[in-house]
Amino acid sequence: MRTWIRRLIARTVLTRFVPGLAKKLGEHLSTVHHWSDDLLTADWPTLALLDDILREGGPDEIDFASGSPRFENLATTHKRLEERGLPPVAGLPILRGAVARYLAAGGYEVCPGEQILITPGAFGAVHTIFDAFVGRGEAVVLPDPVAPLYTLAARSAKVRWVQTVTSRKQLAGAMRGAKLLVVCSPNNPTGAMLGEAELEHLAWHARRSNVLILSDESFTAFAHDAEPLSISAYAPERTLVVGSVSHSHAMAWARVGWIAGPRPLVRACMAAAGLRGPFVSTTAQQTAATALGVLDATEPYRQDVERRRDYVSEQLNAMGLRTQKPAAGYFAWCKVPAGSGIEFARRIRQTCRVRLMPGELFGPSGVGRVRLTFGHDAGRLHEGLHRLAGQLVCERVRLPVESR
Repeated sequence: MRTWIRRLIARTVLTRFVPGLAKKLGEHLSTVHHWSDDLLTADWPTLALLDDILREGGPDEIDFASGSPRFENLATTHKRLEERGLPPVAGLPILRGAVARYLAAGGYEVCPGEQILITPGAFGAVHTIFDAFVGRGEAVVLPDPVAPLYTLAARSAKVRWVQTVTSRKQLAGAMRGAKLLVVCSPNNPTGAMLGEAELEHLAWHARRSNVLILSDESFTAFAHDAEPLSISAYAPERTLVVGSVSHSHAMAWARVGWIAGPRPLVRACMAAAGLRGPFVSTTAQQTAATALGVLDATEPYRQDVERRRDYVSEQLNAMGLRTQKPAAGYFAWCKVPAGSGIEFARRIRQTCRVRLMPGELFGPSGVGRVRLTFGHDAGRLHEGLHRLAGQLVCERVRLPVESR
């Protein structure tokens, strides 16, 4: 529905007469006429579904839906800062320096004083880049599948979906007139990583169409089969690298992320962040700097996750949830036996108290799939898989009877 139509309905009494709208808005019905255009055009079905999935369900529920791992961080202590007042808009110098060293260890060299902006998590980084460079109705190229935060960030843009590996003709068509290309390697939810030829292919098309690149590298710490490559090595002049400590250091609570890239692009992001709310907690920034300063802090956990993925893949395939062993990350991307991923996830949560993330939230190719997170302690992982297997066995036994 076009923005002007939404605005007309919201600003008048028509809201009460649109079929199903009054019921859907519920308690918001009396205030909808105050809403901004951004709120009116938000992806409310996705937001409502995410809220339902991520809502805590009690201590006996096994959470395989969350995107953040749960393990003991090796570097959570921090010293009291002497700074007073608000931190710099770009972030504390000590944290920007720690991020620069962290990126340099992966082969990406940037100047901490000029080419890094600290943001409220990767979510804040993505929204800042969209605010800075993507106008209403302009085209954004997203890989299919991709994390739900991108469809939320692109709520006022025109989304063009492409497969992670696509033909030159298809990619050229998607890139024509676009403002931004999103590259996620390693990918959430599939765990796939792009190789050198694929990244060169994407970089060539971005340069040819004069499109900026957002490279989400949040999961590089959990690459199992090969060293992760960054598209910034192939198109450094137009690439903004996004990362955070939420996944790499299990510090989602800190809400610390970053944008790194060419100085003119980072400065534009800084201006956009200043308009929204630029400050990340000083304490959280200091804690993140300490965590990033510990070399190989998460390597033992990465090795543990790597060992688990074989077990998890074997167990899920035996249950009938077809999945491939991920090359990176701690997610299993599963094909459900029948029906939609949304229906399957709801049924499993109701019957055996296990939370899964529906694949439909990740893009068109997610229909009939679910994402399962195995970045948890071994006890809850085994218990959750045991519950899931038991429920699927029961359903298979009942199916012939119910189908008569």
